[in-house]
Amino acid sequence: MQERVAETVDPPALLHDTATKHPREVVRTLIGVVADAYGRQQPKGDATVLCLDWHGPVDGSRRTINGAA
Repeated sequence: MQERVAETVDPPALLHDTATKHPREVVRTLIGVVADAYGRQQPKGDATVLCLDWHGPVDGSRRTINGAA
Protein backbone atom coordinates (compact mmCIF):
# COMPACT_ATOMS: atom_id res chain seq x y z
CA MET A 1 0.00 0.00 0.00
CA GLN A 2 1.54 3.24 -1.11
CA GLU A 3 -0.59 6.04 0.18
CA ARG A 4 0.63 8.59 2.71
CA VAL A 5 -2.86 9.46 3.89
CA ALA A 6 -3.43 5.78 4.75
CA GLU A 7 -0.07 5.29 6.44
CA THR A 8 -1.83 4.24 9.65
CA VAL A 9 -3.29 1.19 7.88
CA ASP A 10 -1.41 -2.03 8.71
CA PRO A 11 -1.85 -4.34 5.67
CA PRO A 12 -0.13 -7.41 7.22
CA ALA A 13 -2.36 -7.19 10.30
CA LEU A 14 -5.46 -6.73 8.14
CA LEU A 15 -4.59 -9.76 6.05
CA HIS A 16 -3.97 -11.80 9.18
CA ASP A 17 -7.26 -10.68 10.73
CA THR A 18 -9.24 -11.49 7.57
CA ALA A 19 -7.49 -14.76 6.67
CA THR A 20 -10.61 -16.87 7.17
CA LYS A 21 -12.92 -14.56 5.23
CA HIS A 22 -14.02 -14.91 1.62
CA PRO A 23 -11.77 -12.85 -0.73
CA ARG A 24 -14.71 -10.55 -1.50
CA GLU A 25 -15.02 -9.73 2.22
CA VAL A 26 -11.27 -9.14 2.51
CA VAL A 27 -11.48 -6.57 -0.29
CA ARG A 28 -14.47 -4.87 1.36
CA THR A 29 -12.58 -4.71 4.66
CA LEU A 30 -9.43 -3.28 3.05
CA ILE A 31 -11.42 -0.64 1.15
CA GLY A 32 -13.31 0.32 4.29
CA VAL A 33 -10.17 0.71 6.40
CA VAL A 34 -8.42 2.81 3.75
CA ALA A 35 -11.54 4.96 3.28
CA ASP A 36 -11.70 5.49 7.06
CA ALA A 37 -8.03 6.55 7.04
CA TYR A 38 -8.91 9.28 4.53
CA GLY A 39 -11.66 10.65 6.72
CA ARG A 40 -13.23 13.55 4.85
CA GLN A 41 -10.37 13.93 2.37
CA GLN A 42 -10.75 12.83 -1.22
CA PRO A 43 -8.20 10.35 -2.61
CA LYS A 44 -5.63 12.11 -4.79
CA GLY A 45 -5.60 9.42 -7.46
CA ASP A 46 -6.88 6.03 -8.50
CA ALA A 47 -6.93 3.04 -6.18
CA THR A 48 -6.55 -0.63 -6.98
CA VAL A 49 -7.23 -3.62 -4.74
CA LEU A 50 -5.98 -7.05 -5.71
CA CYS A 51 -6.85 -10.05 -3.60
CA LEU A 52 -5.58 -13.53 -4.42
CA ASP A 53 -7.00 -16.65 -2.85
CA TRP A 54 -3.90 -18.85 -2.59
CA HIS A 55 -4.23 -22.56 -1.89
CA GLY A 56 -0.58 -23.42 -1.24
CA PRO A 57 2.24 -24.72 -3.42
CA VAL A 58 1.52 -26.69 -6.56
CA ASP A 59 2.49 -30.34 -6.22
CA GLY A 60 1.87 -31.23 -9.87
CA SER A 61 -1.36 -33.12 -9.21
CA ARG A 62 -3.65 -30.27 -10.30
CA ARG A 63 -5.43 -30.83 -13.62
CA THR A 64 -7.12 -28.09 -15.61
CA ILE A 65 -9.29 -28.18 -18.68
CA ASN A 66 -8.78 -24.70 -20.15
CA GLY A 67 -5.03 -24.24 -19.88
CA ALA A 68 -4.94 -22.44 -16.52
CA ALA A 69 -2.33 -24.79 -15.10
